[in-house]
Amino acid sequence: MMTNQGGFLASYEYSGPDPQSVAEDDIEHLSESVNDALMRLDNGWSVFVNLYRVPASPYPTGGAFPARVARLLDEERRAYHDREGGHFESRSVLSLCYHPAKAAKAAMERWFFAGSGIDEASAGAEQAIRTFEAGIADFERTFGRSLRLRRLGLRTALDELGRPLVYDDHLSFLYYCMRGIRQPMLAPPTGMSVANLFSAHEMVADWKPTIDQDAIVVLGVTAPPRETYLRILHDLHSLPMEFRASLRVIMMGKGPAEKEIERKRAEWGHSVFGFFESFSRQAGNTARPNRFAIDMEVDADNALKRSVGGELRFGQATFNVVIFGKDRARAVAHAEQAVVLLRDLGFVANVERVLASRAYFGSLPGEVYANVNRLCLSTQNVAHTMPLTSVWPGVDTHPSPYYPPGSPALILATTTGASPIRLPLHWNTPGNTLIVGSQGGGKTTLLKRILWSHLRYPGAQAFVLDRDRGMFALANALALDGVASYYDLGNPESIGLCPFAHIDESPAERAYALSFVEQLMHHQGYEPNVEARRLIQHGIDQLARQEHRNLDALAALVPLKELWSVVAFYTASELGRMLNARNESLDDRAVQIFETEALANLDDTIRLPILRQIVHIADRRARMRRPGLFLFDEASVYLRDGFMATAILEVLRRWRKMNVAGVLATQGPNDILNAGDLGMALIQECKTKIFTGDTSATNDDIAPLLHRLGLLPGEERMLAGLEEERGYYYTSPLGRAPFTLGLGPVELAVIACDEGERRQRVEELIAEHPVDWLEIHLREQGVPEWADYFTSLTLRSGAA
Repeated sequence: MMTNQGGFLASYEYSGPDPQSVAEDDIEHLSESVNDALMRLDNGWSVFVNLYRVPASPYPTGGAFPARVARLLDEERRAYHDREGGHFESRSVLSLCYHPAKAAKAAMERWFFAGSGIDEASAGAEQAIRTFEAGIADFERTFGRSLRLRRLGLRTALDELGRPLVYDDHLSFLYYCMRGIRQPMLAPPTGMSVANLFSAHEMVADWKPTIDQDAIVVLGVTAPPRETYLRILHDLHSLPMEFRASLRVIMMGKGPAEKEIERKRAEWGHSVFGFFESFSRQAGNTARPNRFAIDMEVDADNALKRSVGGELRFGQATFNVVIFGKDRARAVAHAEQAVVLLRDLGFVANVERVLASRAYFGSLPGEVYANVNRLCLSTQNVAHTMPLTSVWPGVDTHPSPYYPPGSPALILATTTGASPIRLPLHWNTPGNTLIVGSQGGGKTTLLKRILWSHLRYPGAQAFVLDRDRGMFALANALALDGVASYYDLGNPESIGLCPFAHIDESPAERAYALSFVEQLMHHQGYEPNVEARRLIQHGIDQLARQEHRNLDALAALVPLKELWSVVAFYTASELGRMLNARNESLDDRAVQIFETEALANLDDTIRLPILRQIVHIADRRARMRRPGLFLFDEASVYLRDGFMATAILEVLRRWRKMNVAGVLATQGPNDILNAGDLGMALIQECKTKIFTGDTSATNDDIAPLLHRLGLLPGEERMLAGLEEERGYYYTSPLGRAPFTLGLGPVELAVIACDEGERRQRVEELIAEHPVDWLEIHLREQGVPEWADYFTSLTLRSGAA
């Protein structure tokens, strides 16, 4: 973009590591990288750093929620969110502006605006553009090595009718700086003056400036602390109000900068002794020097040496905080809050009065003439002052294109500084996720939050492999509205599985049936040869034409003694007979939960085929392309067997395009890494990883394993500092952040009652009061008002 002052402007939204997860040494290295990037900017360049606090997205409204308990839990989360009051999140944008030399600028102005002097202007314009593009490309390489960087520019979105609209995020940012309103801006035609887009506002530029009747209050900083340090302005992130903090640095050439430093050094040198002290010294008397002036002279001398040595560059800096508001008194009060904070940090700061309008104009990106101070800062000072860490707020909407447009993120939680965070499992279409944590670390609790939250999406479905009845209460609460079914795999009467149920539908189903039989034979020590596989395949083809299709029927069709022996083994076992059903007995409810604890003590010959068939059933339902989840609690059980691990990996890869995400929860890194190549493939497949708090994360034998799973060096210290059973750390290509679920009393009553006496009491209530057990349970847990709310949902549901 070309400014009306003849400069070229580019802006980048950037973010750094979470302040809780980064070590001080890493921040020091980050600061050095930023200093290196700024050092490359010479005379003619200006840097604008804008940190702005904006209201966080409100708690999402609506949601499909076919089960009343899911809506109950969501309403509790909404009440918790609203009770906390205003929520704000921080964004950081860095703008680079290049102003070519005056002669080249004048030629370009004649070219752009008058159309004359084309030959003269073309060379100058082309050279200026090349310098600008080379400069920002070099800056992107150095600055982007340590920080996530996104250049603000054009993006395409579809309107309600599916028509493409081109938005300009750079214009939206500039408009926000000018007007204080976040608004998407359509890209104007190429070459159009954007001043026309911004000029439709009435502004009064005096010592109490207003724009469209909104007050503009500006805080000005006239002097920094004597010494800056890393993240000196980090506390600005904690201010509970909307504002924009602007740091402008007009870079100086080496010569002019050193001349300015020498002038400052001379000024402080003359101030060492005052007027009367100088006379006293000339008279031979002892005079007391100004120690502060001596220190400042030494500082100037050191700065000069570092400039001559090429360690630092310098620029003229202006720092302001801009606040818009309908009520001037309230805006001034907010500004005074910022003044107190900055003064506590050692800055000389005041609310601007007479020069308020000038300070406002000087804060706008690309403006290099208004409100220019002679405050000289080094690139190191700038790196210390810039926001280098970021509290990632998550995503506003679900990132998968397969979900309805505008769908909220899946997990609504709390992050650093009690800020809300919106976490997805998906990164574009992939949503496969790995949850790693020690036993009792909160993995199952997180899975339950994921499950009920997923029901907010229309048509949502889920399969769950439960362990130790961890989902029992939630499953039965969902079952009150016919949303969930709970199967105990330790009870053969609970479920019947038929691996051959759909072999008449497709070659893929027959191929699965062959693979399944091979797995059964493998577990019994048989490895079928080519001829045996041909016979089994022929038998499956014949079985596809029959009405009843089970293991007994297949054995009758295949003249293979090894197969007869295998079938006899499974039909003789009580649980093995579960695989010999003539038809599948699963219902079509949206949530299918399988209790697998009874399988844990069984041999793999029984356990793994049962689990594999359940995964296959889920795979079939995934073809419906409804928003889906498959949750594996204690997934290490399923990764010990090569057949099972391979099957899981295959379906995870397929599910990416079927709108289904697999979530594998495991107790430790070794559960995945011990699976060898399959484990590494699963790590690659699961782009999102969530780690639970673990005090052993810094141990010499644990930290390297966590790094292999994707944790960055230094993050293990943060993980060890999280509260066990409550703290989590989220990582994905979208961002990284610690979070807590913020469980309220209602959610605790529903999802934290699956152990000991509490589970026993829930089982008693379900047996004695199968219809209204949850309402009674909520009253017993001390939340009668929420029991009443659940009853009202029941009445409304009945009325509907």
